[in-house]
Amino acid sequence: MKQTQLLMLQIRKSDGRNRLGSWYHFFIQVKFPNGTLAEYDLRVPHLKLSEVVQVVQNLSSSYSNSRPGCFKDLLDEDLRHLNATIFAARSPKS
Repeated sequence: MKQTQLLMLQIRKSDGRNRLGSWYHFFIQVKFPNGTLAEYDLRVPHLKLSEVVQVVQNLSSSYSNSRPGCFKDLLDEDLRHLNATIFAARSPKS
């Protein structure tokens, strides 16, 4: 059984401190077993960065379904308790 591959995990920028707190814009790219690529932009609290990285790595290493929509739903559910959110998702051409 093929698994989903985490191709990229990158901090894009830090928002610094503002009235909403301190946030990172975080980017991930995954490749599903059927070859489909998906990219997700996340908004991550500074204090939760390492936990979010762990969630993303765990989910991508255990996810073997080829449906990006299901991955996004699971990711969103796992991130919710960390106050992190998906603010963009796209499927570039493979």
